[in-house]
Amino acid sequence: MAIPTIEEVWADFNADGSVKEPSKEEIRRLLRYIQGLALTSGMKAYPNKTVMDADTTQENGTPALLWADPVDANNYPTVWVWNDGPNQWVEGVDRIEPLRDNIDLHGQQIKGVAGSTDGLYAATGAPRPVVFTDTSSYEQIWKVPLSNPQTRFTVQPTDTGLEVVGLPGLSAPWPVGIKAPWDLVPGDSYYFEGVYTAGSSFAQLGFWFGTDPATTSHLSDQARMTVYRDRALIPCLANGISGDGDRSITPNWIATGPVATGVVFGFAIDVLGDRSLRYRVYRDGFQQLVDVVVTPPGPVGSLVVGLNIINGATGRITKLLRKTNPGKTIWIDSRMTESGDGSRGSPLKTVLDVPAYLAKIGYQDEITINWLSDDDYGYLQCKDSLAGKWNLNGRPGGKTRLNGYLEETIVWSPVTGTGGKVFSTDYKWGNEVRSQVNQPFLMDVSENPRPWYTFPNLILEFVLTANGGVDMAGLVRGAYAATNGKVYIRLPDGLGPDPATVNLRLSRTHTIVEVVGGPEVNITNMCLRYSSVHVFVGGSGRGVIRNCEAEWSGWNANGFECHNGSYRFENPQVRYVGNDGIARSTRTDIPFQDGAAQVIEIINPVISHTKAGDAISQHFNENNHNACITKVINPWIHDCWKCGIVSSDDLLMVEGGVIERCGAAQLSLFGIPTTSSIGRTQRAFVNGTVIDPQGVGTTGVQNLCTDGMALLRCDLNGVWIGTPVTGSGSAELVVSAIALAGQTRDPTKNILAYRDCTTERASASVVKLGGGTAGTFLPIAANALT
Repeated sequence: MAIPTIEEVWADFNADGSVKEPSKEEIRRLLRYIQGLALTSGMKAYPNKTVMDADTTQENGTPALLWADPVDANNYPTVWVWNDGPNQWVEGVDRIEPLRDNIDLHGQQIKGVAGSTDGLYAATGAPRPVVFTDTSSYEQIWKVPLSNPQTRFTVQPTDTGLEVVGLPGLSAPWPVGIKAPWDLVPGDSYYFEGVYTAGSSFAQLGFWFGTDPATTSHLSDQARMTVYRDRALIPCLANGISGDGDRSITPNWIATGPVATGVVFGFAIDVLGDRSLRYRVYRDGFQQLVDVVVTPPGPVGSLVVGLNIINGATGRITKLLRKTNPGKTIWIDSRMTESGDGSRGSPLKTVLDVPAYLAKIGYQDEITINWLSDDDYGYLQCKDSLAGKWNLNGRPGGKTRLNGYLEETIVWSPVTGTGGKVFSTDYKWGNEVRSQVNQPFLMDVSENPRPWYTFPNLILEFVLTANGGVDMAGLVRGAYAATNGKVYIRLPDGLGPDPATVNLRLSRTHTIVEVVGGPEVNITNMCLRYSSVHVFVGGSGRGVIRNCEAEWSGWNANGFECHNGSYRFENPQVRYVGNDGIARSTRTDIPFQDGAAQVIEIINPVISHTKAGDAISQHFNENNHNACITKVINPWIHDCWKCGIVSSDDLLMVEGGVIERCGAAQLSLFGIPTTSSIGRTQRAFVNGTVIDPQGVGTTGVQNLCTDGMALLRCDLNGVWIGTPVTGSGSAELVVSAIALAGQTRDPTKNILAYRDCTTERASASVVKLGGGTAGTFLPIAANALT
């Protein structure tokens, strides 16, 4: 497009005789052309290419511009250069315009992201700036009513901020600023800066921040702000001056640096859990106020930020940043040198920082915690009082190990009267109940719970002490105790005896993940380990635990303990635990899921190496008569001290998989030896499973019925049963009974049925113990439907 002349730009009339209004586009093109000539002094200028080509008298390298060539691409900003070689004008390479286009593109991208709800800033946790030149992202506001505002001040957004100039028509201080489409969300942080560049009296001038329940248009009377004016931070009304007697600042402010020309004030503001505001005030970079809190919170509405202005004063809001805390999403990375705000770009350092974060943001319907590191150290309580749903996700592409111990140096003191055999240290993580048992794990000290499998580390036995550890001196196999704020350790003979001389990990918590109440808790790609009691406890909750591991629970403690909850385990792996791998041990001191069956689903589990318990142990809840159901699909259970699967469920279903090398029964159904069993029915269906004691376990399948039960029946279909250990009491199948006072034993109520099953030993060598008055072995022939 041709460059317009001065006459064309400033013509009084159009060609049709109508009044001509100057075109901003034409003015910009003309000024850019003039600017180009000024910046490139010595360049030739021609009206068109024909005139330029006719001038062959220039020196080699002389640049030139065109302003009215019929071919628009030939005109400014295209640069032409005289070249002596071909003796002609050639088009130069424009390096300026692409750079300017690129800058403009980045500017638009920044504005677009700044104005979006999520975008880059929410994803990374970086502060989101208000781009003042993007007037679509906020509203310019002032206190109303106000007649003829154009005679009282001007408001000009620039790249350096929002500038407000007081005009002669404004004789009293007046609040002017912006309204952004955000409310104050707990966990968010703001930072804004302001400066006055002109003025003489600042007693009532200053900078304010707050909310207005009117989410659009100018400041309403109900707006409430906090203003820094003169030398103080003051809760104020909508006029930006009058104090608000309904709100206060704690601790009370003291005289600080005054507002003055050229002094830059910065305000860092955190939104607390109840929407109260915590301020830090900076004057030319020096902090004036430290963590003062304005309470109670202002009205729910839209954010308002600005300054007070008067005739003769000029002020500018130079910066407004909003850092949106992820709120429902928390990131953790133990590799950080210090804890951040929980965003992905500034993660917390450890799970131990989560409670403070949650206290800041208040109750949420859902909380997601994402780990970025391979390891973390601590514990987590998933309380329904903090969130109705919890999602815990390990490191993407791998797993995160959440450890109940810390990498630390522990100071041990010898206990007097033990001959240097017993040592003590203070409880770790304080005196709360959950930290009063600190389980020691002796690393690289192996043990054999059963002769055919080994633990690489030693879970030290827990004992009681009556006299501060003195009575532990004779425990040659080693033990520990905890009482009166102390942990006592007696190492096995041949080790130590000072615990500081061995490789020892001391758990600092009962449980790694503890469900409190009845929230939904979903865990993915986590390895929970080194607890003093159970690695996981399910409370009264529910959820899906996917691709997770549990290992190194405390003495006589479980891996995943479901308590009164309902959980689905997908691909779990449990090993090296003090007692049971996955268990349901119901509790009377916590609620039950009213009117809902307690269901445990265990899909593709690998469970092994229990020190004293079963792989899967599901107990009946005597105080809650909701149905208890367990479903196990494709398990590989092996090398457990006691049983593979133990069930007192109303219904147990096992599909496929292998259960082998467990010390007692590979699968056992048992009734409860109390009056709760009277009239109760328990059923189990086992289909296509390999049940193999492999010559070390005592039993294949066992039924143990309590007198008075309505029915206890296990149906085996297509099951292969291996050989048990040689000796008295060993058998492929066992049917036995438990006496209950006042109840009559009925063998027809205790049934072990089998169809299409095979055994490793020939049928003449297969041992079936029990039967008779205790119960019934029921072979079922194949039936054909006709």
